[in-house]
Amino acid sequence: MRLHAVGPNEIAHEAHHSILGELLSRSINPLNVLLLTLAAASYFIGDARASVVIAIMVFLSVSLGFLQEHRSTKAAEALRRMVRNKATVRRRGIGTEHTQTEVPIVQVVPGDIVLLSAGDMIPADLRLISANDLYVNQSTLTGEAMPVEKHAQAHAGNPETPFDLPNTCFMGSAVVSGVGCGVVVLTGGRTAFGQVAGTIAEQRELTRPCTQ
Repeated sequence: MRLHAVGPNEIAHEAHHSILGELLSRSINPLNVLLLTLAAASYFIGDARASVVIAIMVFLSVSLGFLQEHRSTKAAEALRRMVRNKATVRRRGIGTEHTQTEVPIVQVVPGDIVLLSAGDMIPADLRLISANDLYVNQSTLTGEAMPVEKHAQAHAGNPETPFDLPNTCFMGSAVVSGVGCGVVVLTGGRTAFGQVAGTIAEQRELTRPCTQ
C-alpha cells in the first residue's frame, strides 16, 4: 500500500517532555549551577542577603523560561492540530471506478484526489485539477493575511517562491471560498509545511538546555 511506502501524513515534532522534564531542563545548566554554588558559598560565609538575592534570580529565570517554553509548546501543538481532521478523497475502488470517501488526514497519500470546499484545511501539498472561485489563506506559511486565488491552469512565468504558484495548494492552508479538486503530490515531512515544522522542532531540540 502507498501508505506503507511513503509513511503517514504527519509533520515532524519534537520529543514530548513532561512538566517535570521541562523544569529540569531549565534548572540544570552550567550557569544556574554556578549561581547556586555562589549562593551557597555566600550563605556559609555569612552573607545571607546575597545568597537570597542570587537564589531569587535563579528562581525567576527558571520560572520565566519554563512559562515561555510551555506556552510555545502548547501553541505548536495547536498548530499541528490544525491539520488533524479528515479529508474528502476519491480513490480507485474495484475495477476502474473511483469512490468518494472521508479519510483521516494522516492516511492521505500521494495520488489521492482531494475535494476542496470552503472551510476545509488543505491536507497535503497538491496540484489542482479543477477550481471554481477558489480562494485560499496561506498565512500559516507566508504570513500574508489576504487570501489568494487558485486555479487549475499551468503557470507560464517564473514565480518568486513556490507559494506563488496559482495551481498548487499547500498543507496547512485553509480554503476561504469556492470549490476545487487536486491530486496529492507531497505528504508529511516532504510538504512545505512539514519542512518548516521539522526545522522548528530541530532548532528547539538543539537549543533546549541539557539536563545531563
